[in-house]
Amino acid sequence: MFEVSSFLSLLFATILPLALTGLFVWGFVDALMRPARQFELAGRSKNFWLGILGGGGLLFFAVRMLRLWFPFAGWVSLGFLIAAVFYLGPERQRMGPRWTDRGPRRRQSRGGW
Repeated sequence: MFEVSSFLSLLFATILPLALTGLFVWGFVDALMRPARQFELAGRSKNFWLGILGGGGLLFFAVRMLRLWFPFAGWVSLGFLIAAVFYLGPERQRMGPRWTDRGPRRRQSRGGW
């Protein structure tokens, strides 16, 4: 019983918060790689999303991994997590593929046979 308890503690105290922090990192890197013009399609600026994802990732890491405390830390970190998931879902879909500057990469047809 002790081993199951320690595994669950490791899972919920270390592995899950690190994975969720990785979600912020993924979104931040994706936002850095996209041209600012694509963010206009979604209705928010690139700087807005970089601030939300970068600040939210730092705050989430500080609250969940470093165990820093401030009032409503859990609610604030949950709000940032929801914003990161929203960016990686519907917002990225509205922006389209990342390489639209040159058009989508398609195999060129050689025609005929």
